[in-house]
Amino acid sequence: MDSVLTTLGASPDKFANVTSSSVAVKEVQLGCAKLLKTMATAIEHEVG
Repeated sequence: MDSVLTTLGASPDKFANVTSSSVAVKEVQLGCAKLLKTMATAIEHEVG
């Protein structure tokens, strides 16, 4: 998990700090979902 966060430009320490806030967690989840959707769309275009 740490490597994924580092790839996204967030250090594990920063992530650990925001997990105390459920709002921040939701923000992160939305960000990840948006990123995955974008990647999936890009892959579809590459394959299609």
